[in-house]
Amino acid sequence: IHRSALSGWTAAPPQCSSCWSFLAYMLLAHMVCLKHKISDRLWLVAKAKATGATVVTHEKLNLAIRKKFLIPNVCRVFGVKWIDTFELLETLEARFVLPT
Repeated sequence: IHRSALSGWTAAPPQCSSCWSFLAYMLLAHMVCLKHKISDRLWLVAKAKATGATVVTHEKLNLAIRKKFLIPNVCRVFGVKWIDTFELLETLEARFVLPT
């Protein structure tokens, strides 16, 4: 993937108050991704951004990776909260109980 094709929209997302404007922006970004055969994980981040949700993923933040989009890296760029599965279980105070 040629980084210059994507650097414009990953460097600074537009500042807009309208969810529709943001979604239009993310759709455009996704179309760029399709052209460069990048995965559709940006849809997940766009939905979380538009709804104020938190993304749950097994992936870890790794800013050194440039060849693919890791969900935490994308979340960080767009200001979306993310947690891993274990943090989710802890937050929900999940308990796994074996039947006796």
